[in-house]
Amino acid sequence: MNPIYQWRLAFVEARLEKLLTWCGTAAEEHATLGRITALTMEGMARAMAPDPATLPPCPVDECCPRCLGAGSRVYPSAVTWRGGMGGSVCTRDLCDRCWGSGDATAPWTDLRKLVAEEEQRVATRAVGLLAEMAGAKLTGMRGAVGAIADELERLAKGRKARPAWFTEACTSLARTLRRGIG
Repeated sequence: MNPIYQWRLAFVEARLEKLLTWCGTAAEEHATLGRITALTMEGMARAMAPDPATLPPCPVDECCPRCLGAGSRVYPSAVTWRGGMGGSVCTRDLCDRCWGSGDATAPWTDLRKLVAEEEQRVATRAVGLLAEMAGAKLTGMRGAVGAIADELERLAKGRKARPAWFTEACTSLARTLRRGIG
């Protein structure tokens, strides 16, 4: 078996052992104290976090300090590295420092940056297509596109009753237009 896979398997086994120990301790406290012991998100994240003392040596040059060389880590909510709205559950996902390599000196591709670049490329192309459909060049339409974005934002803030998701659609379109014109 590949040594990195062996190391990651040992890593997962060590975390599982720690989690089972933590859950057993919580159950004993519950029985002893006669009260309900809540498992908090922070407590679960701590329980699932690796203990460096129980791990085999890291197979890379310099282990990532955030994930300890595993390439993934437990986030205390469902947001993970992507941001946005999250749920109240511990979630394992790609480490946002080494981006999955496990090596602090050689991170893989920064997915946040990659997503931002793709969103910018799509917005610029969309506004370019809008200009083409109007029979103009994007450079000559920047002012018009900015005015359209202003109008969309004004419509979104209006008091008139609108269909469901109208405000969100106007706001999103205005944001995309502004991103597309730079």
